[in-house]
Amino acid sequence: MKHILFAIALLPAVALAEVPNIVGTWTGQTTASVYGSGGHHPKDLGSAFNFRPIEMTYVFEQQKGRNFHGKLTSRADSEILVGTFSRDNKTGIMVDLDGRFSFDLYETNKMEVCYGHPLGTGNNAVAACIELTRK
Repeated sequence: MKHILFAIALLPAVALAEVPNIVGTWTGQTTASVYGSGGHHPKDLGSAFNFRPIEMTYVFEQQKGRNFHGKLTSRADSEILVGTFSRDNKTGIMVDLDGRFSFDLYETNKMEVCYGHPLGTGNNAVAACIELTRK
């Protein structure tokens, strides 16, 4: 019986953190590994491999619990995205119309986002991770 009471006493200590509010504007820059061109990368890249510096802005417009939506923008393009937090309330996934993101909210106003866009979903293939800071 003592073990059960001890376990119950620990429940609040092991409960998951509240879902953080990420609504707002987040910015960062990185270098992406790119094959091909188009989308957020100049159309004149052709079909070669490139390492492209890129600035991105993510605007998370609305959030309900673990789920959210918004858009990401570069100088060349803008796309909608939807996402959700996983049960740890700090990591999760996002998708746009042609790729998948994973993210890790490692501080209140800082997150790392990694993106993969396979060839066959457009004119290019892209892999990149970016550190974002909330403005």
